[in-house]
Amino acid sequence: MKQFLRLLTLVLLHLCFSTTTTTFAQTDLSLPLFNKKLVMARNQPLYNFSRDLGLLRAMKYDKLQGNDLDSLNGRYRTYTPMVSEMSNPMSLEESVEYEMRAAKEMGIDGFKFIFYVTGNRYYLDKFVKVINAYFKVANKENIDFKFSLVLINQKNKSFDENEIKRLLVYRISELFSSTDLSDNWLKTPDGRITLFTSKPELIIKDFWKFKGPKEYINDPSKIKRIAAAYMDVETGVGEKIAFIYNTSFPGSQIFTNQILDYFPAVSANIYAQVFQPNIKSLQKVCKKRGRVYIQEVFTDQVGSQLMVKETGKKINENSSLSKEVSYKNTMLLVPSIKQTTSYRNLLEESINRGADFISLSSWNCYDEGSQVSPEVHHGFSYGILLKYYKEIWQKGKSASIKETAMVSYKQYSKASMASGGIELRKGMEYSPFEELDSIEVITILNAKADIYCNGNYLGAGKVGINVNYAPLEMGIVKVSVKRGGSTILKIETVKPIVKSPTRTDWQTNSYSTQDHVMLNVMQNLILDKEMENMKRRFLIDASQQSLWRLAAHEKFTTNIKNIQKYGDQPEKYQQLALKSKKEYRASVEKILTEFDYKVWIDMEDEAEKNVGITDLNAPLLGTVIEEYNVLEAN
Repeated sequence: MKQFLRLLTLVLLHLCFSTTTTTFAQTDLSLPLFNKKLVMARNQPLYNFSRDLGLLRAMKYDKLQGNDLDSLNGRYRTYTPMVSEMSNPMSLEESVEYEMRAAKEMGIDGFKFIFYVTGNRYYLDKFVKVINAYFKVANKENIDFKFSLVLINQKNKSFDENEIKRLLVYRISELFSSTDLSDNWLKTPDGRITLFTSKPELIIKDFWKFKGPKEYINDPSKIKRIAAAYMDVETGVGEKIAFIYNTSFPGSQIFTNQILDYFPAVSANIYAQVFQPNIKSLQKVCKKRGRVYIQEVFTDQVGSQLMVKETGKKINENSSLSKEVSYKNTMLLVPSIKQTTSYRNLLEESINRGADFISLSSWNCYDEGSQVSPEVHHGFSYGILLKYYKEIWQKGKSASIKETAMVSYKQYSKASMASGGIELRKGMEYSPFEELDSIEVITILNAKADIYCNGNYLGAGKVGINVNYAPLEMGIVKVSVKRGGSTILKIETVKPIVKSPTRTDWQTNSYSTQDHVMLNVMQNLILDKEMENMKRRFLIDASQQSLWRLAAHEKFTTNIKNIQKYGDQPEKYQQLALKSKKEYRASVEKILTEFDYKVWIDMEDEAEKNVGITDLNAPLLGTVIEEYNVLEAN
């Protein structure tokens, strides 16, 4: 019966889009969009550390920086999410709870789930199941967290305009229904659910060939046609929706005005942030029209997409080219982003421009290098900076300054970009590449102090945030902040700066004086649940739980430091990880009875075998394949 009703719905949708003529009711375009100032980040649903629906091969060191260079398959990944070293893969519900709570600790108020409209149907089924888990856990655990979607259109020749609209209606309706229109959806004060778009113009196949705003400016009916398509989707879903239009052309005030004639808000894509006068132009139009201004903020942006050296051709994963080409004939394009400069500047612009909403590049889109989620290179610095600026943005001043020092740098200079196995070439330029050859020292102070790097005086720090730079110098980096003859803040990094890399790694390395505390906070989000489970299973008391926590934390912090120091030497790191594992197990053996220890070891060995999702495009268990045939997606 359920399958019949779903098929009936799809047939009705087909009839709806074959006969509907859209009329515009624009009375709600100028109504408020947000109840309060929020920070939301894009989220890739499958990048979670669950044994059920986690893409674990994109989360574990041995398939990332530890991967063999001859097995790259079109991607060169050097990141390692910290969560992968905190525990074995969790249940889906435990995993998404960790992601939400960790994001809140980093200053994030919600996730915008990326959603490929014309993606493989079974791939999207997995997205839907994970997204539903987020809603379920947020409600069950009473986590104040908001959710939305980023509806990503792609050029897929298998679909025409009506089919794309039907797919949108089907998936949006499915999520609205399965979440019971939860209050965790990002909603306007008048109850509309707010959804974001990416390449919204691609909903119209006729517009795929357009390269700039000229075609739309010369013929205003084109943007009206795009708006009509999204209104058809809203009608098909049967719920009030506020679609936010994402533009690639923020510098065109005429085009922005045309968009705002039909959409309640407009945002600019990440790459448009390169030329800030264009963003200022967008903000000016939004304020003049009485609409919200959305500030986009990005982080490191060191991606993983390999290209062929000679041709510049992208090497798609699992393609024949990815299996044929040697890593020696590949390259990686990297942007010239000077440590945290662009990130901080955009957060400052959120304040200066009176932004109504901050959209972060991502929480966990690791393949883009855009993540804020705790990771072995970035550490917690992006979250610390976000919370500092967010408080000023929301309250007008930073009322509770926690004195902090942080340091960021590349492991080697631009002169060695061709070394390490994978050649690096200059991509988009945000700052001159020469400026990347420096050590960035940031301090957040509540009184004046003196700032030093590697024993050299950088300057006097004022109250608030200070940014200083020191020359790139070989070896570990030492930062100290002194006041009244005493050292009040101190950092000694794990990863040294080297003349030439053992293995290519252009990620920005960041350390802060809050790292130790944050490492404890993040792992306790998992250990709190884990200790409850162990208490029930093995009847351990509070003292035994404390000892277990200490052993687990020692293993976690040791592995993180070893990846930071030896991550570019997989064999050495694996030896150290094995040593750390043995020491952890020896500590647990002292806590449990002989019988319970053997039970626990069996559990651990079994848990380590979890591989998560092995085939992104395979049906979920229990999927009825025939029921989706009306909306066949490649």
